[in-house]
Amino acid sequence: MISKPTIVQAQTGDKRLKDICLKLDALVDALNARSIPPALSEEIQGKIDSINSLPGASQTSKELSKVYKEVLSLVEKELQWVPKHHHRNMWMALGMSAFG
Repeated sequence: MISKPTIVQAQTGDKRLKDICLKLDALVDALNARSIPPALSEEIQGKIDSINSLPGASQTSKELSKVYKEVLSLVEKELQWVPKHHHRNMWMALGMSAFG
């Protein structure tokens, strides 16, 4: 079971920080709903613990976003699970860059 990150409530006035916190919470809930290998669970928990160990003032949306992307890439590599519309968005970006 992966625990959720603890974010200082004083900083949640920032909309960007609040949005990334909700996304990270939703990702943790989705991973907890499925059975994942213990080794992967421990690695994800380590990344979330690194967020929790930061002082409240330095928990920026950029750092939370970085951890969110790292967890998503871990899940994609290890379990071949991707978020909804992942491939559509990936190919759309490629098409826009190639064809304008």
